[in-house]
Amino acid sequence: MKDIGYVVNYEILNSKDFGLPQNRERVVFVATKERKFDFRILKTTSQFPTLREFVCKSGKFEY
Repeated sequence: MKDIGYVVNYEILNSKDFGLPQNRERVVFVATKERKFDFRILKTTSQFPTLREFVCKSGKFEY
C-alpha cells in the first residue's frame, strides 16, 4: 500500500471498548491517501452493565 501512495496505520481494537458484551481483539488497518488516521477519535465506552441491572426485583421468586 505504501508503494502506491497510501499512508497505512493500524491499531488493536477490542469490541468490549465499544459497548459489546464480548472480549474480542482485532487488528484494524486504515489506509488513507494523505495523512494517518487518528484512532483516538473513535468513541469508546468503558461502562458495562452490572448484574444488578438485569435482575428482576419486582417478582416473587423461590430459590
